[in-house]
Amino acid sequence: KTPVARLSGGNIQKVLLARELAEGAKVVIFNKPTYGLDLANTLASRQRIRDTAARGLAVLLISTDLEELLGMCDRIAVIADGALVGTVENVDDARTKVGRLMIGLAA
Repeated sequence: KTPVARLSGGNIQKVLLARELAEGAKVVIFNKPTYGLDLANTLASRQRIRDTAARGLAVLLISTDLEELLGMCDRIAVIADGALVGTVENVDDARTKVGRLMIGLAA
């Protein structure tokens, strides 16, 4: 019965995700879901994201943490100045390709 505004960052995320899933969402957007969280809540949040995808929902993960993206995503899109620069399949050389896109070179 604690007001949401008084919960920790990790618990607020749990409430928001539960609300979205209860409303029958087909796509869930996570915008910097681990920003400012401690390690335990970061790991728990990442697992919730994986669980969401495993349920068959489409997941869009927005993050500035390249390691997080490489560890969780099938594809990585690079956006600069509000425009899509390119999209990379997350395979062996994804880090290099994403890096090239980030500095303005072709992947």
